[in-house]
Amino acid sequence: MSLDLQLSGKTAIVTGGSAGIGLAIAKALYSEGVNVAIAARNPERLENAVSAIQSLPTPGAKVISISADLTEAESVERVVSTTLAQFGKIDILINNAGSARAGSFLELSDDAFVDAWNLKLLGYIRLVRAVVPHLKSRRDGRIVNIIGGAGRT
Repeated sequence: MSLDLQLSGKTAIVTGGSAGIGLAIAKALYSEGVNVAIAARNPERLENAVSAIQSLPTPGAKVISISADLTEAESVERVVSTTLAQFGKIDILINNAGSARAGSFLELSDDAFVDAWNLKLLGYIRLVRAVVPHLKSRRDGRIVNIIGGAGRT
């Protein structure tokens, strides 16, 4: 079902786009005519996600996948440079990467928190810093940061 959000022709990066919320967002954007670059760690899941997205009816949008570990600065730069090389611009960034380790807040180790912060905080910050200059140069754009449901106790 298309909502005609007037997004046709825009370009979006969706991290964590190979499954779950990220895949659902990538599908919705693609269905609105948005060119989508999905980024995630697992190449096989990315291939499956691209196939699922491409099976949707769309008014001329394209989708690409980029295997990346957003805890690594060079991966962040590659996501942005690959998207720009393929589509020529970035209009939307959906930061949605990551998964939470199982366990309650009181039981998780410091290492588990550090791993999560490296991805969900530092990875997101790196992507925002890499994308904002492109949004500013176009005097338009949107950034959405999704943390997830790990805050439940």
